[in-house]
Amino acid sequence: MQSLNLVSLQSGTVHSAELVAEPSLAELNLQGRQDDQRLMIALGQTLGCPRPINPKGISRCRDLLLVWLDHAEVVAIAHPRFGYDLESGLRAVLGDQIEIELIPDTSLHLSLDSDSWKALQALEYHSIDADGLSEQPDSLCVRPSSACRELSLLLQQQDHELFQRWIQQLSH
Repeated sequence: MQSLNLVSLQSGTVHSAELVAEPSLAELNLQGRQDDQRLMIALGQTLGCPRPINPKGISRCRDLLLVWLDHAEVVAIAHPRFGYDLESGLRAVLGDQIEIELIPDTSLHLSLDSDSWKALQALEYHSIDADGLSEQPDSLCVRPSSACRELSLLLQQQDHELFQRWIQQLSH
């Protein structure tokens, strides 16, 4: 059985994000399949914490890292030079013609055409979920990492290490 890490994506006020692996206070032996959502929900309710998210994958370019929560929702971590202007970072990756609408909860709603979808698919991508990014959604909900003070992700050890490396490269 492969080792799973509960990892928090934490955003600070200095426009940066980091992954923090949660140390175990004691070993807990659970019997069940790691993809059993009922087990994860019950564990979260018992421990009083939200259910961790199993992301689909991670995309990156030089100035932007996208954590795919599902096929139509991502958390975007932009290079610190963009500050709170995530729209500029998205336009740098997807082109100036993309339609971006700001939602009151600080999320961005992107209307995706075939060109912008091709630009997203051209990014370096690491699949975490076997399904990956197979279908093109009509739109994409982009949540800035600064709006997610903490987001719990369930990652395999190798995914955690790659993600950590990509975040460190993003800040340089």
